[in-house]
Amino acid sequence: MFHSLVYLDSIIRGSDEDQESEIARQILERLRMVKEGGENVRLELLDPRGRSQIIHDQANQRNLDEKELQELPTGVDIPISDLPS
Repeated sequence: MFHSLVYLDSIIRGSDEDQESEIARQILERLRMVKEGGENVRLELLDPRGRSQIIHDQANQRNLDEKELQELPTGVDIPISDLPS
């Protein structure tokens, strides 16, 4: 997330495209409002292989339907050991 904010900030400072800079400003403003409690968001964490858990009293749990089960990817994952900075 931090890298994305730095990227948005660099767009604002270095962009020749007014529309691109304005969109970045709007995103940063909305994130600020969320952080300060002035706006609510819904965060959906996607886990297409079902290998993680969200353990919290307010987390919603549901079973996958048949279509979702058939669309689950199978096979080997390539491990990600280092994220670009």
